[in-house]
Amino acid sequence: MLDFHKIINTEEKRRGVEALGSELVARLSYYERWIVAFAKILFEKPILTPEQLALKMDEVAARYRQSPTAHG
Repeated sequence: MLDFHKIINTEEKRRGVEALGSELVARLSYYERWIVAFAKILFEKPILTPEQLALKMDEVAARYRQSPTAHG
């Protein structure tokens, strides 16, 4: 979606994952690498702030806790 809307291009995605460094890349799953790289790029642009991301993550966590299927 970010590529489709020309927010992050292929080169930025590649650079973003490479910039994480081998130690962090080794600790993260495939999708975690992309999420962290995309977040860092969006912070750099600046399209998204760490505070906005934290608020959204809190909202999602609250929905998960309220979900009847979340715990079982």
